[in-house]
Amino acid sequence: MREDATLTFRTEFFNVWNHAQYQNPGTAVGTSSFGVINQSSVAPRLIQFALKYQF
Repeated sequence: MREDATLTFRTEFFNVWNHAQYQNPGTAVGTSSFGVINQSSVAPRLIQFALKYQF
């Protein structure tokens, strides 16, 4: 009796082009953060690899 085995390689990319998507600027008038964008709203580029062996 022979068992067949498979090997699967998987890659996932998130925000592959690394385009920035910024949050809205500060709206509190009279503060030092008025009109300043402090953060981005999405994560930076992420790459995930997976290797699966089935027997």
